[in-house]
Amino acid sequence: MHVSVKILLALLLLQVLTATEASIGGYVSPSDQKKFLHTLVKAFTIEEDDISKSYYAAKGFTLLNEPIIKVFILDQCAQIKKHYKPTVALEVAFNALNTWSLLGCEGKLHSDATIKDLQAVLTNEKSAVAEIRYATELLAHFKVPIPNPAKVAQLLESKLKEDDSLLNIGHAFHAASFLGNAGKFAHDRIEDVVVQADEIDSKLLQWEGGLTTTSLLITGLLRLPGAKPFTQIQADKLANYLLTRKTVQTPKGVLALLDAARALATSSVSPVSVSVVGPSQVLVDAPQLRVQVSNIFGQPLKPVPEPVIAQSATRISDDVVVLAKQPLAPGKTPTEFVLELRLEPGYYRIALNAGSHSATFTARVLGPIKINYLEIGLSDADGSSAPKLTKLAHPSALDSKLASGFEPTFDR
Repeated sequence: MHVSVKILLALLLLQVLTATEASIGGYVSPSDQKKFLHTLVKAFTIEEDDISKSYYAAKGFTLLNEPIIKVFILDQCAQIKKHYKPTVALEVAFNALNTWSLLGCEGKLHSDATIKDLQAVLTNEKSAVAEIRYATELLAHFKVPIPNPAKVAQLLESKLKEDDSLLNIGHAFHAASFLGNAGKFAHDRIEDVVVQADEIDSKLLQWEGGLTTTSLLITGLLRLPGAKPFTQIQADKLANYLLTRKTVQTPKGVLALLDAARALATSSVSPVSVSVVGPSQVLVDAPQLRVQVSNIFGQPLKPVPEPVIAQSATRISDDVVVLAKQPLAPGKTPTEFVLELRLEPGYYRIALNAGSHSATFTARVLGPIKINYLEIGLSDADGSSAPKLTKLAHPSALDSKLASGFEPTFDR
């Protein structure tokens, strides 16, 4: 009787090799999000000389749509109220006031004097670009009209003539998004800023300054009303860069990553992730390969790219195309699709399209093997004699003890 056994192999990792248009290599997975939350919660600490750190946690939890434990909320609200002073630096005030709102703290932390101070920043020629951004954003948050937006725009343009660093331009984009028609001056800066992004291996796009600067510019550019700063390919490359930074270990860094990723995910050029769910191998009697089509957070796309189809499957051993234009069936979730790989065992290169989005990956089909017989024998440890092999057919057992055929000699 023959026996069938399944080949045991290590899992073959998904390899995204090429993308003809608009696909990214992965997404922010549930395990990534869990790790981010663990990092963010460390920022729920208030120190008298720094009441702004908890902003990273409060905003990060919000971006991940995660509830905040009530004890944290009560503690942070109490600590901010205790240590907040109107004289703190504007960035600290921005963080503290936003945290107060994000946590839903009772009462008001700001006063009429706070509003006047913010308005004064917008007319002070000594104000830094970042301060102008924080002041405009806070006034908009408090639903207070920005006084003379045209003058604020002129002040920003003047500041950028003095220093048009990427950080200043990023803050200017954020400020301009609250200035209505007066903020359209920022549109003239879009092309110049985008071309300054550094491309890496034709796959990644980032700005000098790393994650913080890149996040500031992505969020600022996408905030500008009516602007379409990125092509789909540029958005995908920016997303690929963000995915390389999932190892970030500081609350501020995690927030920068999540803020930029959320801005891209909610834009008109939302990057599309096409990836294999679980192992990229199937069995001949269970040929369903599960594929996920989602945004950068692994969430359903609206609208879902259609159709989802395997353009081809090429056997790698001889480069023969063995499958063409096979539609994928809907899976168990809105992001899951199933490809039936009813193929002979072997490695295959799959070219898959989801609407206009494409990806290529490698998968393996595993099949049974048949063991007809085995040969077994004994040999000496140094291999100086060939073993005498005994042929054994399934399910027979050995009818005698094995002998090595080696006669030992001893010195007398």
